[in-house]
Amino acid sequence: MTIIFLVLHAFSLLSFRPAEAGQEAVQEIRITYLSVDDFQNRFCSEVYAFIIDARSKTEYRRVRIEGALNAGSGKVLDQMADTLDRETPLYIYCTTKTRSSSAAGHLRELGFVNLYVLESGMRGWKTAGLPVEKRGKRK
Repeated sequence: MTIIFLVLHAFSLLSFRPAEAGQEAVQEIRITYLSVDDFQNRFCSEVYAFIIDARSKTEYRRVRIEGALNAGSGKVLDQMADTLDRETPLYIYCTTKTRSSSAAGHLRELGFVNLYVLESGMRGWKTAGLPVEKRGKRK
């Protein structure tokens, strides 16, 4: 029993790699997936945050969550990212969650740390009867 413990302990020491001199340990940045209610409640409780629509311009123009910014292409997303503090909470959605998950992953690679994805996407938002803006109608 003691030998097994020593072998496991030695293995754990070998697999642990502390940060090199001058480097901080990197904390894993997670993307948080939220239900419609949690997405809306958390966003509304923020003092400073953005909602990003990861759908195409056409989809965005047709109908969107009120106040959302469209970043349907990687180029637009990168331009947006260049203007924001990496601590800014970003709430991201698309039709389901495929493109928003991809956009959130890209933003995570760019160093953003407060990323929230609408689990059921715009479909879930509309099904819940929550407010949307439609083509030509801005409130």
